[in-house]
Amino acid sequence: MSGHVRVFLSSVIAGYEDFRDAAARGITSLGYEVSRAEDFGASAATPQQACLAAVREADLVVLVLGARYGALQGSGLSATHEEYHETRGSTPVLVFVQDGIDDEPEQAQFIREVQQWESGNLTQGFTSPEELQGAVTKEVHRHALSGAGEPIADDDLLDLARDHIQGGASHWHEPQLVLSLAAAPRQEILRPSELEDGKLSQWIQREALFGSSPLFVTEIGTDSTFRGNWLMLTQGVSTIEIEATGSIVVRQPALSRGSDHFTLPVLIEEDIEERLGTALQFSSKILDHIDPVRRLAQVALVVEISDATHQAWQSRAEHMQSPNSISVGMHQGPATAHLTPVVRGRAGLGLQSSTLARDLTVLLRRELQSGHRDSWR
Repeated sequence: MSGHVRVFLSSVIAGYEDFRDAAARGITSLGYEVSRAEDFGASAATPQQACLAAVREADLVVLVLGARYGALQGSGLSATHEEYHETRGSTPVLVFVQDGIDDEPEQAQFIREVQQWESGNLTQGFTSPEELQGAVTKEVHRHALSGAGEPIADDDLLDLARDHIQGGASHWHEPQLVLSLAAAPRQEILRPSELEDGKLSQWIQREALFGSSPLFVTEIGTDSTFRGNWLMLTQGVSTIEIEATGSIVVRQPALSRGSDHFTLPVLIEEDIEERLGTALQFSSKILDHIDPVRRLAQVALVVEISDATHQAWQSRAEHMQSPNSISVGMHQGPATAHLTPVVRGRAGLGLQSSTLARDLTVLLRRELQSGHRDSWR
């Protein structure tokens, strides 16, 4: 973080003023602007709208949790809990939890949710306002240093993710489903010696075969090669590519084939979604392994079906009902898609992999199914 930095302070307000003031002093001591509800001026927006908008506009959120949960809103959550959910996948959050307190039941559950957030951010304990001020000062400063790499505009990061797809284009003649991830701020995460270290390749291969999000199968072998600053692991049509700055490209088969030799190969929507979800989860694991201190805070995602020319797209139910009859679109060349906004918080990769995969799949389907279609048997 550099220049004008806005930090949103999230917590209950009533009865917690001393702690909020202490946290605010810690933030302002670093030269950053504090954004908090009690300082908002008159507005036509509701308090909920104003606070959630401030969360979205912030560069960082400091979440301070004490014993009280706060009043329930229409969502069934407290205002603080709503603010926390608003940070997911978009705004980095640093969490501070008061020690030695008797939590309200809802607050205890909230704290458990925060502490179980595997891809989330630091949880720091404190007891007094003075201790909280020191902790906030230290951890906000540490977070600023972690993002000291080269800044990059959203469109440039998107272009980089697109370029990575072409840079390692496969020579396979059948369509591939490609997920390309470019990370920011731009900086070297892996030194050349680390990228070449056999331990990294072995870890990736082990996770790809036996991890919770497997991309490879055990029946055939895996090759490990290098292309410039890229480490590439290949198994048949599938590849995993990792670059020194933390960029990742995952290539998988796009077409689905039935056990019947005469069944026409098609793009099955549920299979595309599942493969994208696996690729997102696997990419999140790679980032956590190569960048455990989270120097990379943001990512841009691009998905592509490498050759979507005249490919059929069906749901599983449609394909099972008529496996040898397909409706072929007139799309030419690759089909690509990306989300809006382009740049997302890194934490969302693991936490929101299912949602991201679903949205990206829908966008691919829309592109492929646009225009005239012919039926084949």
